[in-house]
Amino acid sequence: MDLLLNQASAIVSGGTKGIGLAIVNNFLKEGMNVTTFSRNKKNIDSTKRKFNSFSSQINILEANILDEDNCKKIIASHIKKFKTLDILVNNAGESIKNGTTKDKWGQSFDINVTAHVILSELVIPHLEKSKIGGNIVNISSIFGRESGGNPQYNASKAAMISFSKSYANLLIKKGIRVNTIAPGSIRFTGGTWDKRVKNEPKEMRNFIQQNLPAGRFGTANEIADVVTFVCSPKASWIVGSAINVDGGQSRSNI
Repeated sequence: MDLLLNQASAIVSGGTKGIGLAIVNNFLKEGMNVTTFSRNKKNIDSTKRKFNSFSSQINILEANILDEDNCKKIIASHIKKFKTLDILVNNAGESIKNGTTKDKWGQSFDINVTAHVILSELVIPHLEKSKIGGNIVNISSIFGRESGGNPQYNASKAAMISFSKSYANLLIKKGIRVNTIAPGSIRFTGGTWDKRVKNEPKEMRNFIQQNLPAGRFGTANEIADVVTFVCSPKASWIVGSAINVDGGQSRSNI
């Protein structure tokens, strides 16, 4: 199937590892132009090496999504290099476990919600001009609907799902689609589940048996494939949806 994404243009936050890296990889293979960014210099350098053959299609920046001025510079850099912007994937996120209660909750919402809201607002004028229809995809989690994980993480991911639905109803009038992808437990090199499998093999075998009907963790590529389709004009009637991609892990139906 031709997803009609050749020469489309995207910004992907947190695209130097895990799910974000897999999304960037998919986009480049579709013939898209992509800007991604990270605070981690090591991850930036490894991403540049990985995508060396796509150098004309990719723009990799060192930036902090929590800094609004950085976000403005990211967008300006993207437009300068690629001229247009069709897609924003809000993928950057973190589970904050240390600090005072106020710090943990504040930081969780800053990185998992507020930063994405600000970046989304900043790109709207560009997405409105898209010839294929503007698109925002927010990466949340099934734990925005399920128990498990820490409360501040779950609450921030739930907020992202709710925000996306409300935002979708507003922006579709401007020709911009907004959707949420809610991954289940995804294992990738250096990620939380990868570390736990290596450090707690017995506990993780039990976790898989009790919680993952498919008998394994999901992969970053399996999330990226869904994101790529949802970003495509072929998914033009998907608006305001929160799509679980979890191998049957989630138990609720909300």
